[in-house]
Amino acid sequence: MTNIHSASSLVQEPTGGLTVESLPLWWFITEYDADTSTLDNLFERGIEECMRGKGFEYVAVEQTPTRRSSAGYYGVENETDAVNNGYARPDPSGEDDVPADPQPNPSGQFLIALNGSVEEQTMLNINDSDGTPVGQVTRFGGCTGRQVEAVYGSYDRYVEYLSVRSRLETVVNETIVRFDSSTEGQALNAAWSACMELSGFVFPSPEYTQFKAWPEPRPGVEERTTAVADVRCKDQTSYVVRRASLESDLQRSLLEEQPSLVVDYQRIVGSIIDAYR
Repeated sequence: MTNIHSASSLVQEPTGGLTVESLPLWWFITEYDADTSTLDNLFERGIEECMRGKGFEYVAVEQTPTRRSSAGYYGVENETDAVNNGYARPDPSGEDDVPADPQPNPSGQFLIALNGSVEEQTMLNINDSDGTPVGQVTRFGGCTGRQVEAVYGSYDRYVEYLSVRSRLETVVNETIVRFDSSTEGQALNAAWSACMELSGFVFPSPEYTQFKAWPEPRPGVEERTTAVADVRCKDQTSYVVRRASLESDLQRSLLEEQPSLVVDYQRIVGSIIDAYR
């Protein structure tokens, strides 16, 4: 892999104020949950109305569209947060909770009204940019199929949306993979790890602090102390600035391989949401 910066540059002082918000796809990362929730809400409301018209009670499960904050994208980044929360990320809204099934014991007639008969249902491929199948989605009949076409215009457009969204998700994930495997990324993680070791903590990279099974109740003294050292080592190695710079270059390179990807996503999602405003 071609190096983006020389490894020696990682020990120099940062020259700019890059943050995760500098990533070319930060708009997608931060808007993704909000866009998905908005589309899901449109979908749920239409099904509820359709099912009511067929004599069935369907309770729409709606979500509050929320935009992801840049805070914590690269782990804990300030000492106040480290002292108060360690690595725990409490969600007072409860939005991470899985909602109860509003139709726990649906009848056969209910399911037919909702999804059509089994004979009506077929599988459609979700393809990558080169036509390679990367997943499948069921083409339903009933109120579900009707609402897919109402929201997205057609099942073909729905599949196109899923394909483009999947490709953007792949770019975001591949950015992290390429960072971890790059000479610069490995050197940056090594610098942070060496700093942590001076405080008595052994982690190959900041991500590993998230995977540790911290003792309950959280956050305990060990977790808080580790998180404070983590923040200080990120500051000493200019971790966030350096990583944002590296990942911005990597992500930009990945997007150049699919020049129409961003435009396609914004065209599809923008036209759908605008139609319901």
